Amino acid sequence: MASSAIQLGRTRRLGKHALYLFLGMYWKGLIVTKQSRSLTLKLLNKKGQAGLVNLGTITVHAEETMAARNAVEIAFRCSHLDNKDLFSKSDNPLILECFDFNSSGNHVLIGKIQKSIVDLENLHKEKIGANFILPSSRHHTHEKVLKGQLFVDRFIETKLYSFLDYMSSGFELNFMVAVDFTASNGNPHSQDSLHYIDPTGRLNAYQQAIMEVGEVIQFYDSDRRFPAWGFGGRTYDGSVSHCFNLNGSAGGFEVEGVEGIMAAYASALHNVNLAGPTLFGQVINTAADIAGHSVSSTNSKYFVLLIITILDADNGQRLESSTGRIATRDIVQFVPMREVHGGQISIVQALLEELPGQFLTYMRTREIIPQPVTVPATAPPQDHPYVV
Repeated sequence: MASSAIQLGRTRRLGKHALYLFLGMYWKGLIVTKQSRSLTLKLLNKKGQAGLVNLGTITVHAEETMAARNAVEIAFRCSHLDNKDLFSKSDNPLILECFDFNSSGNHVLIGKIQKSIVDLENLHKEKIGANFILPSSRHHTHEKVLKGQLFVDRFIETKLYSFLDYMSSGFELNFMVAVDFTASNGNPHSQDSLHYIDPTGRLNAYQQAIMEVGEVIQFYDSDRRFPAWGFGGRTYDGSVSHCFNLNGSAGGFEVEGVEGIMAAYASALHNVNLAGPTLFGQVINTAADIAGHSVSSTNSKYFVLLIITILDADNGQRLESSTGRIATRDIVQFVPMREVHGGQISIVQALLEELPGQFLTYMRTREIIPQPVTVPATAPPQDHPYVV
C-alpha cells in the first residue's frame, strides 16, 4: 500500500518560532510541486489609507544540495587469506579491513585495502583482484603486501532521486483524515473537552491539527479533495460506527479542501454522539483499499492518513499484526502533543519530518522513478501577493 499513517495526540497553539516554520513549509509546498520549481510573487507594500503599493515581483527557485545522488551495491569476494584460527563516487578512499573472526571477540586483522569507488568499479570491470596489505608494526617498518586478494563480484550503481524530483514531476501526496469520536475526548460542551467548540473562535485540538497539517499537505494534492472519516461515534442511525463519513453523506466520503474537512467536522459534532471504544482498524482498512485501487492504475500517488486520537506513543518498533506479521516499512509517525511544550516545536514539522523518507523508501523499493518534465522558459507572477 502506497501510504503512511500519522497519529496525533493533543495539540497546542503555535508559538512565534513554530509559526515561521509553518509558513516556511506552506511556501515550500507551493514551490516544489511546480515543474519549474519556481514561484514568482507580487511584492506589495501596505501604505496607510492609500492601500497596497506594487513594488514589483520576487522569484523563488528551489534547489537541493546533495553530496551524492548515486547508490552503489557491491559484492566482495576474497581469496588466499591467511587462516589465523563492505559512498560518494569521488576519489575519497574507502578502507576495507578483513578480520579473522573469533567467538571471544578478539578478532585478528588479516589485512586491509584502501580503494576509492572508482577503483572498486575498475576491479569489477577488469575481473582482477587487489592484494591486501598488512600495516607496519613495531617489528616491521614497511607495509607487507599479502597473497590474499579482494575481488568485486558485483558492482551495481543506481541513481538516487530526491523527494523534490518526484514532487516537481507530478507525483502527489493524497491526504486523508480520521477523527476520534469516542467518549474519552470529553463532553464537547465542556471546556476541558478536546472537541470543545470555543465561541470565541479559538481552535480546539482537532481543528488545529487538521488546519496545520492540511494547509501544508494540500499543495501536494492536485484536486484537493480529501477523504474524511470519523470513528467511535454513535451516528445518524443510532449505531456505533468505527468508520463513518465525516460529512454525513451515505455515498461520498470526500470533501473539498481543508475548509471542507473543518465544516464536516463541525457538522458531525452536532449530529454524532461520542461513544466508543477506540478502534480504527476499519479506517485503516478503508484507506488501504483506496490506496490499493489507486496503485492498480497509477504509481504517481502516495497516500497519507492522519489519525487524530488519544494514544500512547509507539515504542519505535515496526508494526506487528495480530498474527505476528511485521510491517516491511516504518510508516507510522506518532506525535504526543503533550510533549510539545510552550508551542516552540512545530506540530507540522514533528508530524511530517519523516514523510519524505517514507515516500522515498516506497518509491525506491518498487523502482518507481520520476518522469522527465519540460520546464517552461518563463512563468507569470502567481496570485499570491506577499506584503512587505
